[in-house]
Formats: sequence, structure tokens, C-alpha cells
Amino acid sequence: MEFTQKSGLRKLPRPVWGLVACILLVAAGYGLYWKFLAGQFRDGLERWAEVRRAEGYKVDYGPVEVAGFPFWLRVVMGQPVLSKSGEKQSWNWRGPALTISARPWRVTHTKAQAPGRHLVTVTTQARVRTLDINAGSLNVSLKWAVSSGLPLEMRIEGKDISYRSAPVAGLGRRTETLSLHAEVTGTPPKSLGAAVMSHWRDDGGTVEIRSLNVRHGPMEIDGDGTIALDGDLQPQAAFSMGVRGFMDAVDGLQAAGVIKPRKADVMKMVLAVLSGGKADAKGKLLKVPVSIQDEIIYMGPVVVGRVPYMNWPTGG
Repeated sequence: MEFTQKSGLRKLPRPVWGLVACILLVAAGYGLYWKFLAGQFRDGLERWAEVRRAEGYKVDYGPVEVAGFPFWLRVVMGQPVLSKSGEKQSWNWRGPALTISARPWRVTHTKAQAPGRHLVTVTTQARVRTLDINAGSLNVSLKWAVSSGLPLEMRIEGKDISYRSAPVAGLGRRTETLSLHAEVTGTPPKSLGAAVMSHWRDDGGTVEIRSLNVRHGPMEIDGDGTIALDGDLQPQAAFSMGVRGFMDAVDGLQAAGVIKPRKADVMKMVLAVLSGGKADAKGKLLKVPVSIQDEIIYMGPVVVGRVPYMNWPTGG
């Protein structure tokens, strides 16, 4: 029997042997290519971390594992930490185990998964704010610029997100769904330094929010808009938002003491005008313009909040 099998193998035509040899060579070459990319992927992560550290960020993470052969490059790291300290403001993020994946033939497109607990702390001279989040699922897709370590396009999708305390009092402690699609226009900045960001702004650079969808507490928000930088490198923005359940949200904010009754009445009046007099019933969509100017958030003509001042690193 063994002799017959060997004889049969010897009788295979030379083209078949050639094809088998080619397949084996391609498989071996692809294995070496994947191993090379896995090393580059790991080294690229460390280089990115070193650049951020040079910019004043603290970057830390646990052991790194690279897997996914043959169709994925998958980096798994535990206990990631990213923080930045400044004179006026410091912030710190601690996350759960983080998985970053890319196709070996498309390494400029990465996907990250980070379900679990995220702890964000923002410290200013006035107060310390803590956001303790537990995400049922959290997926981020990034398209990177070849010339820099910054993304050109971002997609974020989260589901079943709960908070230890309500991020906005009166609006509940659960986000059912969250999705964001954003793209960077203009020549991609190579860093987050003030000089580079100023050049990017002058070159017409913006962040285009292609879509923003949020289902949180009584509110449902769908919209799009544009974010740019003003003369002081502070964000300015214009959004067109479709909102459901806003009247209930205003009532919740008033009940929680976030806004006073008079301001709540003004907001409802403005919304009634913007909606053309239509009731804010379930299924009704109110079109609401939202803007940011001089660090102030406006809903129509009404001031609804402020955005923190952005301190960009000096130099390029």
C-alpha cells in the first residue's frame, strides 16, 4: 500500500508539482510577511506611545499579545492608561482590556474594542470631575494618515452604556446607543502642537461630523455638523440636530436643579418656535440648531453650557 501511494505521487504531472511548490512558497512567504507585520505592529504601538510621551502624555499598558494569524493582526493589551497634566487642567483615562485589530493587507485601517469599565478623571483648579462608565460594547474604527500618527476618519459605536452617576443630572444613567462618524479635512496635522494646529486651521482644516446618533434617557438625537478652530485655537462648531423627547429632558433638568424654572420655560418656548409649533410627542422630530462660539454652547439663541478651554502643547 505504501509503495502504491509513493508510485502515485511520482506519477503526478510536473505542472501539478509546480503548483504545489508555488502554494507552499506563497504560504511560507505569507507566514514570514505576517510575522514581520506583527513585529511592526507591536513596534508601531511602542513608537506611538513614545511620541505621545514626548508630547507630555503619560502612556502605560500591560503585557502586549499579538495574534490573529492568518487573516488578522490583533494586539491585545491589558490595563491601558492615558493621561495629561497641565497647569490649568489635567485628565486621566483608565480602560479595560483593549483589542486593536487590522487586516495584514490594510494596516492603515484599525479597529479597537474596549467593552467594560472606563474611568475618566478631569482635574481643574476649581473641581475634580469623574466619569465612571461601564460599556456593554464599545467599538472604534480608525483610518490613519500615513504621514502622521493621527486619524483621518473615525467611527465610534457603543451600546448599553451605564454610568455610576448621571453625566448630566436629570437625564438618567444609561445610554442605550451611541454612534459617531467623523472625518478630518485639510492637510493632516502631524502632531497636536499649537503651531501645527494653527497651520491646519489656516489651511481650511475642519472636523466634519457626518453623523451623530445618541439614545440617552428620554432623549434621542440625530444630527451632523462641522467643528473648526477659531483664532485662539478654541473649538467653534455648527450642528443641525434632530431631537426627540426634549421637553421631557428639560423637565428632568429642571427637576434636578440643573436649570431654573425660568430658563426651562425659555428653552421650551424656543423649541416650540423651532419646531413650528409641533408638539414634542413620541415620534416627532424637532430640528434644533446647536453651535459653539467663544467656549459657549448655544441651542438656537439660548445658552445651554460651556466647553472647557483647550490648552494645546506649545511648538510644533
